[in-house]
Amino acid sequence: MSALAAPVVIMGLGACFVAGAAFALAWWREPSRRAARTAATRLGGQADVVFTAPLRGQGVGLRVKPPGVAVVRRAGDPGLVFGFEEVIGIELIFDGEVRARAFRGEPRRPLDIVRPSASQISVRLVFDDVRYPDFELELIRPDDGPVDPATSIEAARKLFSHIEAILRQPPAVAGSRSPDAGQPPPPPQASVPPRPPPIPPDLDLDEAPF
Repeated sequence: MSALAAPVVIMGLGACFVAGAAFALAWWREPSRRAARTAATRLGGQADVVFTAPLRGQGVGLRVKPPGVAVVRRAGDPGLVFGFEEVIGIELIFDGEVRARAFRGEPRRPLDIVRPSASQISVRLVFDDVRYPDFELELIRPDDGPVDPATSIEAARKLFSHIEAILRQPPAVAGSRSPDAGQPPPPPQASVPPRPPPIPPDLDLDEAPF
């Protein structure tokens, strides 16, 4: 009996190790965590707030210092990062209709319903960028099946509030990027010896003691 106990114990420990490793890997690769890690990488540090759409592997991360907004467009996406001054607008979209919006220099349109219910909820961010002018965080889609929209609505409202606070800041206060960011520093200037003092006009050089 004792001869069989050792192999059984070893097999049991091996099975526990494999199960634990599989659980840890699944936890690490969970879409929300992957999106949050990608956002942190693009922002150069942990984001202050993160909003994710796990079924699509999407995410939005905001960091105050240094200021930046990172977006993860899909699972496996390396992500994009924008300065606060590049964020120019946000829209809340319920069932294909824009129910709230805020843009720089435009009147704010608040959410006009207290308890909305929808089968499609997304948040569209608009950037001052030619290549990537916008990004839509799809929190709920009709093909997701029966889901409670309350959590997604609350996330959409919070993200809207954060972006709206950014839009209310002038670019300088919002932490606009330096126009020379990413450029190599200018070469050091060669030192110029100081000029000798000018000769007084009333000095007679013929009488100088030399």
